[in-house]
Amino acid sequence: MTRITPAPIEGNAFHRALGHRPDILEKWYALDGSMRFSGLDPELKEEVRRVIADKVGCTFCSSLGRPDAAKRDGRTAVAVAFAETVCANIADLPAIDDEVFDVLKQEFSEPEIVELVVWTLFMIAGSAFGALMKVPPASTDEFAEYQRWRAEGEAAARSAV
Repeated sequence: MTRITPAPIEGNAFHRALGHRPDILEKWYALDGSMRFSGLDPELKEEVRRVIADKVGCTFCSSLGRPDAAKRDGRTAVAVAFAETVCANIADLPAIDDEVFDVLKQEFSEPEIVELVVWTLFMIAGSAFGALMKVPPASTDEFAEYQRWRAEGEAAARSAV
């Protein structure tokens, strides 16, 4: 049971929780779409999102897709390991040592590292919001809509290249 009454707006359970502040909701999803469908591979970002959702404990976010280690290539595995490290050290981020970034530099350029760090922290924030507000799992329709949104965004990103 969510901790607040869902806002009376269209959208999924997360939208309705965040919808009490429509200005934030609009900008949140604009930033999400901008980051998700540009730069690093959207599938890599989705796997990072899935792992973070589980680590942070957002029921809604986790219900949108489970991590799948079998589908990870080398870059995705490194990105996921980084996200797991950040989640494990969230109370003391300066404690993450330089060796973590040395590993990132073997797979990613510096602009890609910046993007990965920002994406990781943005997904932690979203999952933390969902966990704190106790946003319920996505319904079957919400799950299907999320998959459709991702597919459309990825197709648009591919055609823009």
